[in-house]
Amino acid sequence: MPVRPPLRVPVVAAVYLAAAWFVYGWTLDAPFLLDDQQAIQFNEAIRTIWPPWVALDPPAADVSFARRPVTNLTMALNYAIGDLQVEGYRLFNLVLHAVNSLLLFLLAGRLLSLRAGLSPSLAWWSAFFAGLVWAVHPLATSAVHYVIQRMELLVASGFLFMCWAQCRALGARHPRRWLALAVFACLLGMGSKETMFLAPVLAVLLDRCTTAWSWREQWRNRGFYYALLAATWIWPASRLMVFSADGVFGADLQFRWQYFLTVAEGVVRHVTLLFWPSGQVFDYGTRLVGGLGEVAPQFYLVLLATGLVLWGLHRRSVAAWAGAAAFAIMLPSWINLVPGQPVSEHRFYLPAGLVIGLVCGSLGVLTARHGALRRPIAVAACAAIIALALTGRQRAELYASPVALLEADIAAWPRSDRSHMNLGLVLEVQEDYAGAARQYELAMGTRERANWRPLVALARLRIRSGDSDSAVALTSEAFRRVFSVEQAPDLPQLVNNVVSSFRSAGRLDAALPLLRAAEATGMHRRLLAEQIRIVTAETAGFEGVAGDFQQNAESDPLTRLNFTIALAREGKTGEAIALLDRMIAEAPPGSDPLKIADVHALKGAMRTDDPAAARAALEEALRLNPSHAEALNNFAWLLATSIDEEVHDPLRAVDLARKAARLRPDETNFQGTLAVALAAAGFDKEAEAALSEAQRLGRINGNSNPELPDLVREAGDRAVKDR
Repeated sequence: MPVRPPLRVPVVAAVYLAAAWFVYGWTLDAPFLLDDQQAIQFNEAIRTIWPPWVALDPPAADVSFARRPVTNLTMALNYAIGDLQVEGYRLFNLVLHAVNSLLLFLLAGRLLSLRAGLSPSLAWWSAFFAGLVWAVHPLATSAVHYVIQRMELLVASGFLFMCWAQCRALGARHPRRWLALAVFACLLGMGSKETMFLAPVLAVLLDRCTTAWSWREQWRNRGFYYALLAATWIWPASRLMVFSADGVFGADLQFRWQYFLTVAEGVVRHVTLLFWPSGQVFDYGTRLVGGLGEVAPQFYLVLLATGLVLWGLHRRSVAAWAGAAAFAIMLPSWINLVPGQPVSEHRFYLPAGLVIGLVCGSLGVLTARHGALRRPIAVAACAAIIALALTGRQRAELYASPVALLEADIAAWPRSDRSHMNLGLVLEVQEDYAGAARQYELAMGTRERANWRPLVALARLRIRSGDSDSAVALTSEAFRRVFSVEQAPDLPQLVNNVVSSFRSAGRLDAALPLLRAAEATGMHRRLLAEQIRIVTAETAGFEGVAGDFQQNAESDPLTRLNFTIALAREGKTGEAIALLDRMIAEAPPGSDPLKIADVHALKGAMRTDDPAAARAALEEALRLNPSHAEALNNFAWLLATSIDEEVHDPLRAVDLARKAARLRPDETNFQGTLAVALAAAGFDKEAEAALSEAQRLGRINGNSNPELPDLVREAGDRAVKDR
């Protein structure tokens, strides 16, 4: 017996929310994963919610949200409400997933009523089961529980609401209101991820499949609406061209062919997982298939499905429209050639919902024609939902343990280079260096071209064990792999990784010949010259590069900052501070406040001789950028350790140090500062735990501070005296 209409939507919404909570609600506190750290924890563009256009214009350097401003804005909302508490971010995703299930229910119910000829009751139940299956299906886990993939959830919300509002306008008293809502939903989807790009085309096809209009009637009735939908292309197109032009236009035909074959294999695999969700993979890695012979069955199945969809669209079939929508949502990623990610589970989130709606709608039509099948199908559907919910919950629980998740990935998909690499990083954090080295070696063997990260990671372990020669050889091979790709786009990341790894191991001098050899290629010359100046100043002495450093500092603000650091390291702190003051004074109106904050933060770190001046500089840095991690850490240290009673403020130091540690949980010095601040505030047990964590990170990062236990003890002794 169907629920009475006045309670229908609220009851359905409550059921979907409860179902989503059953699957995901128990593991909301699972840690941030992989790219979550860079995109959320280190993302300065989410630190401000007002004015909203700041969050709606994420910088190009933010590879995750640069093209997805609406997603960035929702992250800023989460940060404003709960800082970096992961539960809030996952709860937002959970609720959004339940909303999407409701939107699928509304859209499927209306389409089944419009075109399938089902009774209202049967259409309602078919749509209800479609939304419920999607709410609990394990294939949605990556989009829901991997926080950064909120963009997939937002695209689904925008697309489903657009389609539902468009259908709702048919026969409505005020159709323009519904169409205006549809345009707004399309705009939000466009700003969430570029996979929404073909939504205006799908809107045209939806009217074609749900009405009896001729083409002329359709354009007369909805032409202006279609034009408004097409106008929403401007937003994603402009950002896509700025941030991803190389991905759209730069790939050769051979690479595109291999990429498409890999995607075809992934599509067939995910459709199979939709019906038998065993052996899911969080990260399929970067490896492309070698040729058609490896995936011929999958390729021809995709071609067959494409042909059926085109034939169905010609026949104005709603089922064919659902299939076309599933393909169209994935198509922009195929064209854009997402770097290093040809196949991913989260990208199948909305297509999975559309296919589930198609299957449940087809079963509804079947029961309408064969009434005797109604009860068996309903029982089978209920059993399937229970099994999917239990499987989905088990899958979600894996996200609470990165090791378990990555090990499950490797078992299901051993050729994923990135799974081996990420498991190695996790094991390294857990101080299982032998296990980490084994995973890095496996990652090195899965793919050669441009696969440099496991080489640098293994070199880091070799340096830690004292085998510098082997580390240099591995790093040299990493440079060779990067240069094997035209224009070597990964070189800046490689250089930063190499310098950081060799510096933390105390062998920065060994990196210098590698940097000079890379500079000789002529690629990224400015970046390499800057790094060579920095490394030379630290290892061979400042005098040898002082003139070159100073000359380049006059024209490049970043070089000027590095020059001040080199001056301070040489004991010329007065000159360094004078140069920083000059940078502040000469900053033109409208300068980026985040960059000015860097200058104030550096100035505050250098004013060790004047605690009041240091405090003023750090206060200004945090005013301009409240989430400046280095400024937070340095300010906390100053407040916790200063002998000036007017500056000494342990309680505030604890707050600042905790925030810095949340922003950079793997930073040894930040954990050390937190330990000292807690001791200075009299929180002895917490200080002991923070000290233990700092020592653990020091062993991993190779930068332990042997004086830290004494500093913590001294801070604690001072706290006792102050009482």
